[in-house]
Amino acid sequence: MNHWSSNIKELEQIDPALAFHLSLSGNDQVFGEEPILFYSGISGCNTALQWVYDKEGRHLYLFEEDLNALRSLLDEEKIDFKCITLINHVEKLKEVLWKTLLKKTQIVGTKKEVIQALQRGVQLVFADYRDFGIEIETNLIKNMGRVSYDGDALKNAFKDIPALVCGAGPSFLESVVSDEKALVFAGGTALSLCHEKNVRVDFGAYIDPKPDKDPFFTSNTLGIPLCFQSRFDATLLEKWEGMLLNFDGLEPGWNVGNFITHIALYLGCNPITFVGMDLSETQADLLTGKEWLEALIAQHPQTTFVNATQGGLPIRGCRAGFETNRPIPDVKKVLSELPLKTKSDMRSDLLNSLLETKQICERYLEKAASKKTTALEEVELEEELFYQRILSPNWMRWEPLIEGSKTEEILFYQTIIQDYQEKLFKC
Repeated sequence: MNHWSSNIKELEQIDPALAFHLSLSGNDQVFGEEPILFYSGISGCNTALQWVYDKEGRHLYLFEEDLNALRSLLDEEKIDFKCITLINHVEKLKEVLWKTLLKKTQIVGTKKEVIQALQRGVQLVFADYRDFGIEIETNLIKNMGRVSYDGDALKNAFKDIPALVCGAGPSFLESVVSDEKALVFAGGTALSLCHEKNVRVDFGAYIDPKPDKDPFFTSNTLGIPLCFQSRFDATLLEKWEGMLLNFDGLEPGWNVGNFITHIALYLGCNPITFVGMDLSETQADLLTGKEWLEALIAQHPQTTFVNATQGGLPIRGCRAGFETNRPIPDVKKVLSELPLKTKSDMRSDLLNSLLETKQICERYLEKAASKKTTALEEVELEEELFYQRILSPNWMRWEPLIEGSKTEEILFYQTIIQDYQEKLFKC
């Protein structure tokens, strides 16, 4: 980063309007020529208004939650609503971020970090639907038909037992990890690192639908209980040699570190100590995961969180140090009393519903072409499992980008139906 960029970034924290004005005065390296600008805060927004009026094709989204400030702006400035959109609450901001998902944008202002965090969240959610969710649904169908144990039944099973949550950050191999008086949780690559350092692991975890190739899966899983959700890679899950604990009912957050932290909290562990949780400002899932983790910590003031990671980003709400000071119970004994998770043969039900949904869509288009009412088909469609599970969630993510009519929505559904027939059901 050059001196100009560095100085501008510092100035944004003090006077975002001045920073933006300077960026327009002969330096394109900070804001460039992206046609869409998100500007937060009314103070100094004249520069943003000047920017949008200077060149045709630009659009300004002005985010300000204070209605009085917006009223003052409207009293003082003549706003061209063809190229300016006023946003006064977060839900509306999320809608706009979905609509601009695939477009180049720039973000400026006093709440820049808030908008960036919401934008990262939209991008991460959409990543699951780039293939219309086929990859995840394939895993779900296979994994929900597999024998596993109900992890949801473990609520508070280890109340007030210390937990050590291991991340796969660069600092982990340099850390001194004491596993004598704490339950040890490790997810993803951290399992391999624990194996390398001879750290006992009580609960392993994986969550990604298609994780990077992990040597731990091609070696010996050592009978470690695995916490997972049914979206996890079904091919890898088949290879696991230990007990399978299904946590489909638990909010997983944005990455496996979030997932195992929430599991430790759900199990009643206290205190919860992080090691190797370096996090990152450059990876969207890690940065958004950090924000999610800090919110989780804030929601549970009765639990002590300790960050023993050497280096890395600070985690708000955590104490420094290292706490493991109470004996742990017999994990195997507790797990031996768990009920089995009810298996679900969803594949045949989903396929039958897909075929019925396909016919409903065809009838809808025939009636629409003949100018006949399609009310019955719309009701029938919403009652179908395939619509509820596949089509509706996809439309929620894609509709802001398509912005089509009801007929175009049905044509979109037909595209998904064909993809699922060919790629998932092979028929």
